[in-house]
Amino acid sequence: MIPPIPAIRSVRTPLAPRRNGEAYLRRGKLTAFSALMTFKTKSSVVSQVVCLIVCCALVCSSVCDAQRYGGTNPQVKAAFADLPGAAAELVAIQEAMKGISEAISQADVAVHDRLKQTQGELDAEIAQIDTLIKQFRAGVLQDANTVLNKTFVEANDLLFRATQGTLATEAAFEQGIASSLVSASQIVDSIPFVNVHAYPAMAFPLRALPTRTTDLPLTIVGFFKDNWPAPTASVSGAPLAISRNPNRLTVTVPKQMIHDAAGNPFSIRLRYPAYKSGWWIFGSLKYDERDIVLNVLPIKAASYKVLKSVQKDKPQYDYVNIIPKQDNTEAGKCSTAVRYPSWPMTDVAAEVNVDFTTTYSQAESTLVGPQVIARGGNNPDGQNDCSASVDAAGKLLVLYEKARGSCDHWEGGIFGGMHWGEGGNEFCRVTAQLQLLKQVQVPTPCQLTGGAVEGDLSWGEEVKLVKGSTCVNPIVELSVQLVDYSFNPPQSRTISYIDYTSDLYFSDYVDAIPDDKGFHAWVRSFLDPVPQAGAMVAGAKPLTSVRDVSKVYPIPVGKGGTYPPEPQCIAAGGPAACVQMCTDPIPADYKVKAVTAALKDKAQADFKPCLPNKECDAGGAALHGSYFLQSLSPSLYEVCWEVRNWATSLRDGRISVQTAP
Repeated sequence: MIPPIPAIRSVRTPLAPRRNGEAYLRRGKLTAFSALMTFKTKSSVVSQVVCLIVCCALVCSSVCDAQRYGGTNPQVKAAFADLPGAAAELVAIQEAMKGISEAISQADVAVHDRLKQTQGELDAEIAQIDTLIKQFRAGVLQDANTVLNKTFVEANDLLFRATQGTLATEAAFEQGIASSLVSASQIVDSIPFVNVHAYPAMAFPLRALPTRTTDLPLTIVGFFKDNWPAPTASVSGAPLAISRNPNRLTVTVPKQMIHDAAGNPFSIRLRYPAYKSGWWIFGSLKYDERDIVLNVLPIKAASYKVLKSVQKDKPQYDYVNIIPKQDNTEAGKCSTAVRYPSWPMTDVAAEVNVDFTTTYSQAESTLVGPQVIARGGNNPDGQNDCSASVDAAGKLLVLYEKARGSCDHWEGGIFGGMHWGEGGNEFCRVTAQLQLLKQVQVPTPCQLTGGAVEGDLSWGEEVKLVKGSTCVNPIVELSVQLVDYSFNPPQSRTISYIDYTSDLYFSDYVDAIPDDKGFHAWVRSFLDPVPQAGAMVAGAKPLTSVRDVSKVYPIPVGKGGTYPPEPQCIAAGGPAACVQMCTDPIPADYKVKAVTAALKDKAQADFKPCLPNKECDAGGAALHGSYFLQSLSPSLYEVCWEVRNWATSLRDGRISVQTAP
């Protein structure tokens, strides 16, 4: 993967052994480090890390007289007050390392996760120094001066790499910090017998678009002595133009070099005079080299292809007519007979050879459309009746038959006669249809509009596909093939949305979200790590700063109730169905800006808002307490909020979160 801010690799020449004046310089180390420890208690964690690292690089390379800058921290002084020369210097740098490791431990999850390896290296070096100092004090460390000086060089180089790691994780790093450190170097360098190492404090920009139309000015802030030879910069031995201002170098990287490196990083080697190895003005210059890695991003940032888009639709059935059924009910003279003959669905389905094994679902199939298609019989009193129906489950065809026989009675008044009663009967023939649910449901496509369903995205571009006019129902399944070219080699993923669950994709540059409304993907343009606010690489568009995350949850029915007070959950003996709604994972470097919740009945189209400490606008539900953040991993978290539903209807709840870097 092309890292957002590359590392700077150290290629150091050996440091010369310490000579005269070591005791004098050692007192200065105590003072500078005590000031550093005082600052540490008042600044932010990341500022602590930056200042501890770079300040101790100044302290341990060479520092000023303790008497010029005040007293010392007794605890720090006690750590190495009894040690001479190189041993004291080594303990000083060890104390600084302990402070750095502690500051990393106190950093937020994202910073700590990225600096975990650096912290491990620091802790290992601290342990090694402990061992060496114990051996030194015991008088058993052989070739002590060489070993201690070699360890000092290694530790100093580790601190420089830790500096770069901190810069790579802290977006709010300000140039003022680097400038203050450079100014401190100049003050220290002006004191006799003190030889401060030149060093690069930071470099920017470290990323470039391959479509640049101008050369790239690469700025390096650091301490470079004006009266020493100018630093040089090169790529694979080819020199680059470099200009020098006080405490600042500008390396001009040709645009053609950037074009040719599209999608690949390359190293710019900075060579500069770092320190003198001898006595004050009589020493010889020694050089250091640093490789500054410039990431050139690929021309194509991402590509996508919609593989499947299915809308929610009615279940798919086949309809088959049953073989008609008939029955006859008889009633004797002056009597009534009522009968309910019936036929199970499985029986009438078997008569027409319905396959409930592989073709249709027996549990989800029913009888529909019952009707009387023929009737007859003797109906002397006109009271016979016949009708057809199915039971509530749709599994039984039921025939209702009523027959009535007439009674003896006189008709026609005084001149009439006796009408002798007779029996009656009702004959009925009925039919119905089998509504057979297909085991294999053919998905109903949902046409997406708003852009091409397959395409490429460049830096700063986005695509937002939404349901077309023919897609009248919510999307229940959406699959998209996504290729992220910011990785080397490119990373391919299939992300999906299936029944309220989304696979969200987040990388350093590419974001993609499929949901029930469509597909949204965008490529973040980047702000180079330039300390001045608003400074950008030529051609880059503004950084995408807001990310919306939303998720829908089915809410079970409650047992009824009123508000206030807030009802208890069913599990606690109350009437409310309680559901904890949580978002999909959110990257740890994105912070919550706003959280909202909403609710609707299943039959409703639109969600209605829910506000804290009051009944939801949809009625019969309320939010419990406030939302909370829940860690999923060192780099991911989710936002959750509990909703309590006491209404006796099924509902959908939604939690929405707006985040920003």
